[in-house]
Amino acid sequence: MIQQIEVSYKKSEIRNIPTLYEQTVFVIDGNTGKIMDISQNNEQEINIDDAESTEEYVSILSNSNNGKLIKINGTKKFLKTKNADKLILGAYVEAATVYRTMLIQLTYFLAGMLAVLISVIMIVRYYLRRYVLQDISSIESSIKELMAGNTDITFETKYNTEFRQITAVLNDLKDSYKTKRERMSRMISAIGSHVAVFECLYSINQNFFSDNTPSILGMDDKEWEEITKTPKGFEKYLTSLISDSDEDILKLENDRYIRIISFHKENEFYGMIMDKTEDMKLKMKIEQELHAAQEGAEMDPLTLLSNRAGLEKKVKTSLENEPGQGTMLIFDLDNFKLVNDQLGHPEGDIVLKKFAGCLKSYFRKNDIVARMGGDEFVVFIHSNIAADILSDKLVALLVTIRQELSSYYDRYGFSTSIGVAYVDRSINSYDDLYKCADAGLYIAKRMGKNRFYINKDRSQ
Repeated sequence: MIQQIEVSYKKSEIRNIPTLYEQTVFVIDGNTGKIMDISQNNEQEINIDDAESTEEYVSILSNSNNGKLIKINGTKKFLKTKNADKLILGAYVEAATVYRTMLIQLTYFLAGMLAVLISVIMIVRYYLRRYVLQDISSIESSIKELMAGNTDITFETKYNTEFRQITAVLNDLKDSYKTKRERMSRMISAIGSHVAVFECLYSINQNFFSDNTPSILGMDDKEWEEITKTPKGFEKYLTSLISDSDEDILKLENDRYIRIISFHKENEFYGMIMDKTEDMKLKMKIEQELHAAQEGAEMDPLTLLSNRAGLEKKVKTSLENEPGQGTMLIFDLDNFKLVNDQLGHPEGDIVLKKFAGCLKSYFRKNDIVARMGGDEFVVFIHSNIAADILSDKLVALLVTIRQELSSYYDRYGFSTSIGVAYVDRSINSYDDLYKCADAGLYIAKRMGKNRFYINKDRSQ
């Protein structure tokens, strides 16, 4: 525009330059500041508000070569000038017009950029959907199957993109996982079916188990799936088993026995589960057999009552647990030898069994009933029964025995003598108690048999 002003001025055509109303073209004398020429259809005066003298006026115009915003004739204008041979060639336009033009250009520019951006997004979405999202969906589906335990899947991509390299790595990891699982199972199988191995990796939210783990724990598929959904879930299950028992061998609700050896490491929980069911069953069987053998050693085989050794052991235990408490009764079958001699030992055994049955039915289950040998029996009651109550009890017992064995009473004078002794401060051991009751038995026999005697004076 300035070059056009310069050419037009040389031709004396400034006044005839066509301009918009808001635009003014002019030529100023660089010395006097006088308007030498100005476009005729615009403002014919150029008053700069900030210029207080001709020198300032000329200076402002001369220094506007790069363009500036300035107040001319009372409104903001954009001014640009050029100095040429003591003349100042210039033009200015209303600032509002400049702003409006810039806004329109900016709007067109932004609209163009938006159109380009939308086009780019559509293109990117198309290629993402075609080359990326389908492959990502396929990889995700395969990963879920692998996490569910399916090691026969293969990671694949439809297009030859960078995802194909990722699937190659995933297939290697899958094969490594499958190999590790198979190797663990083979190792456990070599050790034996009674040992299972587990490994819980929190970093990948995955569990590894030998194939025999569910059977050792005695679980069906539904139970097993529930506790092995996550490593934390399986750890919580094992921890609850351990915390519920103080024993090294744990008893499960399904009557199985296991031993757990576990280790914790950062992001890992691993160990072994050993099946101890058969071992514990064998142990319990041996203990039962030992207990039965021990009971057999302390039992009279004919009457199935405790024998002398069993009686002594049980009475001593009772005296230790309840000091100062206890009553001992010694029974002797009068004229039993006559029954044996005339009817024979088999018949005598029948009498002994019937007598033992009388004692077992008459006394309480926790009382100790024993056969000492021959025709001597003993009953130990764990408390000190009052003498009058005990007397009534023994009278009734003698009646019961006579009724049960009445044929032997009538034919052979068969009867029962009883000696009784109490535990007290001076008689508090098995030996002393037995001697005292035996002394009572001797007195009962001496008094005519078929009776009892309570040895209150502790005669021995």
